[in-house]
Amino acid sequence: GQKIISKVKQKIFNGLETRKTLKQMVESEKQKRESLEATLQT
Repeated sequence: GQKIISKVKQKIFNGLETRKTLKQMVESEKQKRESLEATLQT
Protein backbone atom coordinates (compact mmCIF):
# COMPACT_ATOMS: atom_id res chain seq x y z
CA GLY A 1 0.00 0.00 0.00
CA GLN A 2 2.98 2.31 0.43
CA LYS A 3 3.46 2.66 -3.34
CA ILE A 4 -0.10 3.88 -3.85
CA ILE A 5 0.28 6.53 -1.14
CA SER A 6 3.48 7.92 -2.65
CA LYS A 7 1.82 7.91 -6.08
CA VAL A 8 -1.12 9.91 -4.74
CA LYS A 9 1.24 12.32 -2.98
CA GLN A 10 3.18 12.78 -6.21
CA LYS A 11 -0.05 13.47 -8.10
CA ILE A 12 -1.14 16.06 -5.55
CA PHE A 13 2.29 17.70 -5.62
CA ASN A 14 2.27 17.79 -9.43
CA GLY A 15 -1.20 19.33 -9.35
CA LEU A 16 -0.05 22.05 -6.97
CA GLU A 17 3.03 22.75 -9.08
CA THR A 18 0.87 23.01 -12.20
CA ARG A 19 -1.49 25.42 -10.47
CA LYS A 20 1.46 27.53 -9.31
CA THR A 21 2.89 27.61 -12.82
CA LEU A 22 -0.48 28.58 -14.31
CA LYS A 23 -0.88 31.34 -11.72
CA GLN A 24 2.57 32.71 -12.57
CA MET A 25 1.74 32.64 -16.28
CA VAL A 26 -1.50 34.53 -15.68
CA GLU A 27 0.31 37.08 -13.51
CA SER A 28 3.01 37.71 -16.12
CA GLU A 29 0.33 38.07 -18.82
CA LYS A 30 -1.45 40.62 -16.63
CA GLN A 31 1.78 42.56 -16.12
CA LYS A 32 2.51 42.47 -19.87
CA ARG A 33 -0.94 43.84 -20.64
CA GLU A 34 -0.63 46.54 -17.97
CA SER A 35 2.74 47.70 -19.25
CA LEU A 36 1.36 47.69 -22.78
CA GLU A 37 -1.58 49.86 -21.69
CA ALA A 38 0.80 52.19 -19.88
CA THR A 39 2.85 52.50 -23.06
CA LEU A 40 -0.27 53.31 -25.07
CA GLN A 41 -1.41 55.95 -22.57
CA THR A 42 1.80 58.01 -22.73
